[in-house]
Amino acid sequence: MKKFVTVIISFLILFIFLTLNYLLWDKENLLKLRDNDRIEQNWLRGQNLSLQNTVEQLERSMKDLNTQNDSQKDKIVELEQQLSKAFEKENESLKTIQLQKEALNHYKSFIKDKLESVIEKWFADINSSRLEQSISHMDKDFKLWGKSYDIDQYIMFISRIKNIEIIKEPTDGMEPFEILTDQEDPYEVRTRISVLVALQKDLEQEIQEIKKGSNILELVFRYDTDSANWLIKSVSTLASGKP
Repeated sequence: MKKFVTVIISFLILFIFLTLNYLLWDKENLLKLRDNDRIEQNWLRGQNLSLQNTVEQLERSMKDLNTQNDSQKDKIVELEQQLSKAFEKENESLKTIQLQKEALNHYKSFIKDKLESVIEKWFADINSSRLEQSISHMDKDFKLWGKSYDIDQYIMFISRIKNIEIIKEPTDGMEPFEILTDQEDPYEVRTRISVLVALQKDLEQEIQEIKKGSNILELVFRYDTDSANWLIKSVSTLASGKP
């Protein structure tokens, strides 16, 4: 009986010892777990703070981008308005220029007598050997048969013409003086004129641009705004007739 009691008591003591040992081990694990949890919580708290800062930065960046986007939209609208006004102004300018061209082209049909008068005065100066004076009817950059001349060259060239005059009667159904319809520059007038030419007898072979007898010339006049006169810009031969 004593042995049984002794065994029971020994068993109880062992059980208590094991239980206490387990509790001590479990407590130690709990403390370690608590420390680990605290470290993890601190890490998570740090990550959360970092994410929060990142979110705030992104929100600020998004706000700045929206502001810039709104500003760009306003600039685009402003540029579109300026472009629209520029197009309107350009269209108005083109319309004005077109109206001016139409008005000037319409006016050209009424200046036939004025242009013919310029030609007759030029011819009269040539026929009277007033060669220096005859150049006053020429534009500053005039060309004769595609060539430019200074005053001495002009006088030498034009002196080969003894006499030149407008043929007054129509030739082959063509009026002696006509304003051509295909006008390009509003400040220029292209004309066609039938003339009768006599060359200096000894110089007939030296001039190839114009022939003795009837010639059909094209004269281009340019309106000089400084002198308010029509001047001869160029002279060329369209066709030539027989002596």
